[in-house]
Amino acid sequence: MHTIFKFQKYQKIKICIFIVVLFIIGCPRLLPPETVDYVNVCRYTGLWYQIASYINPNIGDLAGVTAEYSINQDCTVKVVNKGFVGGLDGTPVMIEGVARVVEPATNAKLAVSFPDFGITEESEYWIIELGEYYSYAVVTNSERSSLFILNRRPTMDEETYQGIIDRLSKNGFDPEQIVKTVQIEDNEMPSPETVESVDLESYAGLWYEYARYDTIFDEDAEEVTAEYTLNDDGTVKVVNRGVRPDGTPTFIEGVARVLDPETNAKLGVTFDRTFGHMIMVGLGGIYVEVLKDVAFRIVPVMRRDAYAMVNELRTVGLLQGARGERPADIDALTSAIVNLSVLISDFPEILELDINPLMVMEHGAVALDGRIIFKRD
Repeated sequence: MHTIFKFQKYQKIKICIFIVVLFIIGCPRLLPPETVDYVNVCRYTGLWYQIASYINPNIGDLAGVTAEYSINQDCTVKVVNKGFVGGLDGTPVMIEGVARVVEPATNAKLAVSFPDFGITEESEYWIIELGEYYSYAVVTNSERSSLFILNRRPTMDEETYQGIIDRLSKNGFDPEQIVKTVQIEDNEMPSPETVESVDLESYAGLWYEYARYDTIFDEDAEEVTAEYTLNDDGTVKVVNRGVRPDGTPTFIEGVARVLDPETNAKLGVTFDRTFGHMIMVGLGGIYVEVLKDVAFRIVPVMRRDAYAMVNELRTVGLLQGARGERPADIDALTSAIVNLSVLISDFPEILELDINPLMVMEHGAVALDGRIIFKRD
């Protein structure tokens, strides 16, 4: 009996040890997530719309959440978070803080605090994904306990969003904890505030470009300048110059006119047709011929520009679904505009290109007829 008891006791100890070892080996601790290779802080500044985040009971169900970043004089980053309690028509709330870079080699790891609101303890702010041209960002911390999906516009196309969710799932994040944020529509975005007034005579002269949004046309251009001179008719002559990496100079000349005489802070700029192609979009038929409801952009046209073109149309409500009609696939329409811009950029010998009609359906878009006129040799 004694021998059997000792054996049974020894066996239990082996089993317990075996179970503990399995538990330790079977549940490895996740390594901290990898951040992006580098963040240009100047490009990262500006207004971001929160598309989705991890569930946070301390914050509650906020709608219309935004984060705006700007550079302070001491090279820290000013952080202004805003939202609405209980829905887009709810009570507005705001909290202001400061962020500092903790990994200067990449600028991808920051620490954020809100001392004016009694939150002096810093929180990690790790940027683990950036969209093309800083169009969206994914932010977390070293423990993956927080998560924010930010976008430059209030809405994000489903393909891009689902791609982010898929990558997060493979990276140790729980998709069940990610909830979308109620946001305004793209066409409800507030216009940026301008300065109170501009003295055009003082503003005229040579400017050196420090940072910009990238475009297909000038994303690699260096030594970019903009020179403004006042014309006799009150407009402003605009001359943009730059140098491509291969040494080829770029040059485009246009004219700007004041749109808000009270402040001189809003101007519209056009360029001579000889300096490039222009894309026009409209709903066609009576909307173009009678209402003149069209929008223009000079090639190249980026996706954000294409969305802006569509939203400029007075009849955009028809595309979004009016009187119970199903909405058209605006993403497909903007893709067609961007692809058309790329085609024209790749084949500058195209003089005119007309797609009429472009059938935009609930899912996808199809060109039913088109015409291309090439330049003569």
